[in-house]
Amino acid sequence: MGDDLRLVDIPISHIFPDRELPGDIYLHIAGKFIKYKNQGDTIPLQKYELFIFKRVKSLYISSDMRESFVDYYHKARSAAGSGAGERAGKKASNIVRIREEVKLDLFDFGTRDIEAGADDKGESLIQKTKETVAVIMEDVVVQDFIGQLCNYGQGMVDHSMNVANLSSFLALNIGYGQFKLLETIFLGGLLHDYGKTRIKEEYLQDPDSDLFKDAMIQHAELGRNSLILDSDFSDEVLRIIMEHHERHDGKGYPKGIRGGKIFDLTKIVSFANSFDNLVLSGTGALPVRQRKALELLSKDSGKRFDPKILDKCLRTMDSIVAK
Repeated sequence: MGDDLRLVDIPISHIFPDRELPGDIYLHIAGKFIKYKNQGDTIPLQKYELFIFKRVKSLYISSDMRESFVDYYHKARSAAGSGAGERAGKKASNIVRIREEVKLDLFDFGTRDIEAGADDKGESLIQKTKETVAVIMEDVVVQDFIGQLCNYGQGMVDHSMNVANLSSFLALNIGYGQFKLLETIFLGGLLHDYGKTRIKEEYLQDPDSDLFKDAMIQHAELGRNSLILDSDFSDEVLRIIMEHHERHDGKGYPKGIRGGKIFDLTKIVSFANSFDNLVLSGTGALPVRQRKALELLSKDSGKRFDPKILDKCLRTMDSIVAK
């Protein structure tokens, strides 16, 4: 950065995700200004939401670009619109966008290089999973619920799709080859956190608060109960949603059921959910995060996870995660 370049702050609320920037954008990290995006680039929605989550209030621009960004802001606000018709169309447009993204990458569970470690059998199972998911995704009801998740937040959609795809792959590898069973576990994985869309957003802001802890305990049962009223999903799908935080040792929630009383498909979804959360929240290179996640999950045998199901999931993942 040149010595003669003077930077000024701009509220992050005046920047719009997925919209071309009229000038360079800088971040202030460890006392230094670092160029983050060039003129004409865009800030992806997921990265923008991460800034919001981390409470980043401002980005930085060159002082001579101030007027350009003011003009950009007003044009973006105008394009966004605020009428009822615009809001009504948001859900439909999100469904279309997410559906197209899923078509581009049907098998992404937070680990885009996952196929690099797969052998011939793994590649075959990945392909079969992709084909199965593609069929399920054609259902308009599935698309509608993906739209609802999207309205809650991009992070919710990404995690839900990751868990659904990985759960389907694991189930297929373990031996659940019937389409109906794969559809059941995909839907259970997709909607496992649906209850969070029915919780007031302010309850989820502070992970250390009692409100957050209570919301987490309630979200599985709230999701099941909401879907009983809003859909005709099978009892098996609803059971996965209800049970995905139950533990083999009986110390889970909301009911504290244990061992064989937990649906086998739920046990697979619980593994996929934990794996995805660990990979996405981990640090370091992708293979390091994957391996660390598997190492941590292996320590929960007989506690969080059924040893037999866990062993099958770990062996499956070990065969496809890049070493």
